[in-house]
Amino acid sequence: MRGSRTAALSIVTLTGTAMLLAGCSGGGDESMSAVSDSAVGGTRDLSGSVPEAAGDTALVGTGGVVKDGSSKPTGDGLLADIPGERDVIATAEMTLRSQDVGATVDAIELIATSAGGFVSGRDVNSNPDDPKGTRAVIVVRVPTTKLDSVISRAQDEGDVVRITADEQDVTQTVVDVDSRVASARASVERIRSLLSEATTIGEVVRIESELSRREADLESLLAQQRSLADQTSLATLSVTVLAPNAVEPPPEETTGFLPGLQRGWDALVGVVVVALTTIGVLLPFLVVLALILGPIAAAWRRRQQRTHPANGSAADDAPREREPEPVG
Repeated sequence: MRGSRTAALSIVTLTGTAMLLAGCSGGGDESMSAVSDSAVGGTRDLSGSVPEAAGDTALVGTGGVVKDGSSKPTGDGLLADIPGERDVIATAEMTLRSQDVGATVDAIELIATSAGGFVSGRDVNSNPDDPKGTRAVIVVRVPTTKLDSVISRAQDEGDVVRITADEQDVTQTVVDVDSRVASARASVERIRSLLSEATTIGEVVRIESELSRREADLESLLAQQRSLADQTSLATLSVTVLAPNAVEPPPEETTGFLPGLQRGWDALVGVVVVALTTIGVLLPFLVVLALILGPIAAAWRRRQQRTHPANGSAADDAPREREPEPVG
């Protein structure tokens, strides 16, 4: 009997344990399923609030051009739907040597315009007596995403002497300015709603003053936003084209005694020029003041000279008191 009771108790215990484990497993699956659904929902919301990448971004670094494919991290996490595009201000400089400087400059302009860019500057320095010493500089603005292809095509227009490139990542600055613009717009709208509810002249004056200040802040932020958008959407490429006998200008030194002396001399010349300009501006006013105040000062001095001698003679003509005669 005791053995049968023990066996029955063991069976009941094992059955209960199995049922408990099954319940825990089901609950865990439901919990994980809920967490997974929550994560998927967060991904959808996040991807909806973040704009998709506009495309590959051409990034340039010192000594060459590299391309960032804006690759996104793989996986099912939240970061999988966040675009990896960066906002970059790209600039590049190139020096070419060509037999026909004018034709090379025209070809580079055609390359830039065909890529959706434009020419922002052109400087041709030629000497009719020495055509092979011609030197030209052309500056073009092209879409940042096409900068590398423009450089590659421009290299075929002459012998490459030097290529340098640089990039400045301003992604955080762009995000910050965009956020501040959104906040400033919301602030302006709130002030305008308060202005519509104002009932007294004092309230209207105070609210309009605050509205003007916040609108000025918003305009300043919008100007920064437009400037950043222009610099990040369009890269700057400066191409120097040299004829066979043209000499490339040496790189400008920025440190050392001579550069420091040159900057000091330039500063001194600037101060002297400003001082002379100020004197030239004030000189007509000083001449007019002298013509007006000169006669007034002369008349005042003559009056003072006439007044003081008259006072002295009057004092001399005044009767003097007799001194008492001595007695006996």
